[in-house]
Amino acid sequence: MARKHLLEHIELMPTRMLKTLVENRRVFNLNNCELNVFECFETAWAVPMQFNEFIITSMVRGKKVMHLPNLPSFDYLPGETVIYPANEKMAIDFPEASFENPTQCIAMAIDALYVRGTIEYLNSYYQSPDERRSWRLQFNQYHFENDDEISALINKLIRICCSGDNSKNIYADLNLKELLIRLMQSQHLTQVMTESAVSNNQSRQHFVLNYIREHLTERISVDTLSKKAYLSRNLFSAGSASSSA
Repeated sequence: MARKHLLEHIELMPTRMLKTLVENRRVFNLNNCELNVFECFETAWAVPMQFNEFIITSMVRGKKVMHLPNLPSFDYLPGETVIYPANEKMAIDFPEASFENPTQCIAMAIDALYVRGTIEYLNSYYQSPDERRSWRLQFNQYHFENDDEISALINKLIRICCSGDNSKNIYADLNLKELLIRLMQSQHLTQVMTESAVSNNQSRQHFVLNYIREHLTERISVDTLSKKAYLSRNLFSAGSASSSA
């Protein structure tokens, strides 16, 4: 299993400036997203939370217990991310929070039209050449460990949102698009791996993944994989990049 990647610590709000000890909030607004930094300094239980936009939230320090509707509760720890649809309620426990061990997490609320426009653009111009799979966000895969690309992008977005750079909306736009693409790639790869474990060789993707797993100790060339998928080398390489999305 890949090692999860932690986010960089954000400087805590000075005690004299805290408005509350439970989910104290700082907000940084950009054109297409709102960065929220939440900190908790005392234990609390079943704290309600709801956002009006699609949310990408990621833990920085401490521990939460998340309660989402119709889903099992789970520990939420540094190095992990949760994506969540708009206008859905949640409740959060802070079983260990204190001044010595605060919780800190970020939540990026992203404009729905921006998300929809990004997905429509990808489906119009970067569709898979093989099985015509659509780009989409899936909320059945809502809680996952950060890989190095996702953690690096979130860290960069935090720095951009907190900066005073006059061009920060431009930089945020580019990085937000990449973050959405990375999330969709990660979700699709997880889905394909899960499906290939229970539905042997139902698609070219499944067949190639099974072949790779069965030959992990060998050096496998792109030519070999493209032949297994019955595709040209160029089409296989283009399809692999898009299909991992």
